[in-house]
Amino acid sequence: MIEVASEGAAEPAHAEGGKLITAIGIFKAGSGVLFLLGALGTFSLLGKDLDDVADTLVALLKLAPEGKLVHFLYDKADSLTDGSIEWIASVQLVYGLLLSAEGYGLLRRRRWAELLVVIATCLPVPFELYELVEKPRILKLLVLALNLAIAGYLWHRRQNFTTRKERKAARKEATKEEAQKEAAPAQ
Repeated sequence: MIEVASEGAAEPAHAEGGKLITAIGIFKAGSGVLFLLGALGTFSLLGKDLDDVADTLVALLKLAPEGKLVHFLYDKADSLTDGSIEWIASVQLVYGLLLSAEGYGLLRRRRWAELLVVIATCLPVPFELYELVEKPRILKLLVLALNLAIAGYLWHRRQNFTTRKERKAARKEATKEEAQKEAAPAQ
């Protein structure tokens, strides 16, 4: 395992608290993959008759044709244009790439990822607070609290993240120690 330099001391990359960072990284990467797949699915709707797509979806899910969900689905199918579908798919694609990059960086303990996650998580907080004041919902409050907890935790654990220079120095030190261990029995 690569040793991570932290304020003069070396500590394993998965030291105390590392499991939570790994879990957050897996969650971010998994969410990114789902958004990327969603973007591909949304792009595949371009140029298609959305009423036919809605018919297929209703039949596949065996939904009641007179239900509110089915009426909502057909209303949305009628209101979407290829331009709006392209916009939705593009936003999914960009967000999926962002989440995937965050996940990769967290799993690899990259300092840029820690900053990216903290910034990306805190950026929408004013809008979430406004929305919470306008329409208070327990789910909104929980999501906001979870996002702030993740950002705060990553900020607090930032010493677990390394720069390229620190990783290079740790590899050099590990190679030097290996060479010393190999030379020691020969004496």
